[in-house]
Amino acid sequence: MWYILISLTITLFFPLNQYLVFPAVRQRLESDAEYKRRFYLHSAASLWLLGAVLLLLLWWLDAPFAQMGLTIPAWLPLLNLLAVVLLFAAVAFARLRIDASTIDRLRDSYAHVRFCLPDNRPQFKAMLLTSFSAGVVEEIIFRGYLYWHLSQFMSFFPALILANGAFALGHVWSGGKNALGAFGFGLLLSLIYLLSGSLLPAMLAHVLLDAYSALLGYRLSRYELAAQRTGKELKGNRERTERDTDKLTK
Repeated sequence: MWYILISLTITLFFPLNQYLVFPAVRQRLESDAEYKRRFYLHSAASLWLLGAVLLLLLWWLDAPFAQMGLTIPAWLPLLNLLAVVLLFAAVAFARLRIDASTIDRLRDSYAHVRFCLPDNRPQFKAMLLTSFSAGVVEEIIFRGYLYWHLSQFMSFFPALILANGAFALGHVWSGGKNALGAFGFGLLLSLIYLLSGSLLPAMLAHVLLDAYSALLGYRLSRYELAAQRTGKELKGNRERTERDTDKLTK
C-alpha cells in the first residue's frame, strides 16, 4: 500500500505542481532577472528534500535498494559505461561553438527553454548546482524507485514506458517539445542503468546533459551581449565618422 501511495504521489506531484504553480514562476523568470538565480537554488533544495524523504520512507519500509540501482556492481562494466558517458560528454562540450554560423540554429533549437537558462555567471553557477541535484535525485525517483515498483506487477516494457512517461510529465512546464525530448532521454538513461545495473552512470549522463544546457544558455547570452556591444561600438564609430566627414566638407 505504501509503495502505491509513493508511486501515485510521484506521478501526480510534478505535473500538478507545474499546472498550479509554474505559470506564475515562468512569468517571473521571463520578467525578473534577479529571480532566476533564486529559482535555481530553490529547485535544487526542493529536489534534495524530495529525495531525502523518499529514501527515508524506503529505508523505513525496508525496500531493496540494490534492486533500484542504488549499488555498485562489478567494476568493469560500470567503468566501461562511465568511460563512454564521459567520452560523449567531452565531445559535446568540445563541439559547443557559438558564432555567426551557429547562433540562429541554437536560438531556434533552445527557444522553448531559453527562459529558464542562465544569463550571467552567478546564474550559471547556480544552475550547475541544480543540474547536479536533478541528475542525482530524478534518477533515484524515476529510473530507480518508480521503475522498480512498476516492474513488480507488470512486464519490462510497460514499466519502462510508464516510468519514463512520468519523467516526461515532470518536464511539461517547458513545453511539449522538451517533454518529448525528456521521454527519449529517459529511455536512454534507462538503457544505461539496465546495462550497468547501477544508477551511477545514468546519474552522470543526466548531470552532464543538464550542465551542457546551462553552459549553452550562458554562452548564448554572452555572445548576444558581446554582439550588442559590438553593434553599439560600430554605430558610434559610424556616427563619429559621419560627423568628422561633415566637418571636413564644411
